[in-house]
Amino acid sequence: MAAAPTGRNRPLVTPDPFAHRFITAANGRLVVAHRRPDTVISQDWSVQLDASGSCTDAKLVDSGRLIAALVGRFAGLVDHASQQVVFKTPPCLLGEHAIELIPGPYLVLACSLKGHTTGLRVFDACGARSERDPVQVKSLPSAHALRWDEQTQSLWAIGTNRFPYVKDDSPLCAVHGVLVRYPYIGKPCQPLGDPVVYPLRDSPKVPGWPGWRDGPHDLVPIPQTRTFLLSTDMDVFEFDIDKADPLGKPPEQNFIPASQGTLAGFRPRRNEDGLSKVKAMSVAADNSILIAQADAGDYSTYLVSYSPGSRVRSDLQLPYETYRARWFEETAGWPSAPYNGG
Repeated sequence: MAAAPTGRNRPLVTPDPFAHRFITAANGRLVVAHRRPDTVISQDWSVQLDASGSCTDAKLVDSGRLIAALVGRFAGLVDHASQQVVFKTPPCLLGEHAIELIPGPYLVLACSLKGHTTGLRVFDACGARSERDPVQVKSLPSAHALRWDEQTQSLWAIGTNRFPYVKDDSPLCAVHGVLVRYPYIGKPCQPLGDPVVYPLRDSPKVPGWPGWRDGPHDLVPIPQTRTFLLSTDMDVFEFDIDKADPLGKPPEQNFIPASQGTLAGFRPRRNEDGLSKVKAMSVAADNSILIAQADAGDYSTYLVSYSPGSRVRSDLQLPYETYRARWFEETAGWPSAPYNGG
């Protein structure tokens, strides 16, 4: 009988990154889950928020006490412990893609449908004075992601300079993505100030999608840094807040391909995808990166965890399709806004 492997002969066992909890949604139900050692996906927590729909966005806020969630037509705040909805906006009908809590408290939605009402819609989230209409609207075509920045007291958002579906190649119809910083100025019912805009490079055509130009999709910070990962239809970039200059540097110096840095060595599940179709990202405290890369239209049937240090990729097949998923933890060095709406 062969001896059991010992010491240097013992196979190296890589910890399963999906043993850590992640948050997503399916069929209108917001779900926190992890993968057990027997590879079964275990549901740890869930709440029904709509009759149907995927996870458009979800994140911990208020020091982890609440979850800001976009599921189906639901947009609002859910108490993690009690599973009760503490605030919700009117039903989502404007292509809402992102949600964020800012001081006040206000809840901000990023809307992507073409039209004058799209962009950022700011709702008064105080239970005693909340109204169904937004108290402030900021124009931002094809708005797709939001992030509160406690250090600069600002809200970051991504979108485009114009709606990214164009039928004309003339310079007048040129499209480029934008990363925008809105300072929090604290005026009653007008919490966001004038934007500071960082333009991305001119948007190329999206292969297989006639008329569409490349546009941003997600924006997430890397823990304990001042750096964002920003995904578009066709690529992923890094943006260093402290080094970027909206006026003194061209886009290619402000936005560095992540393939040259954090995502160097990343190999997608389908080689032809490269770093395209990344609808969602999330970076854990150990720097493992959760990626939802669409393989079923705009949705993903699997999640990927990538470790930049070891360059190891792990896949998780889902029993449903999802638009976004994130690690179920707050980002170290990026405290969320408090909720004092009662």
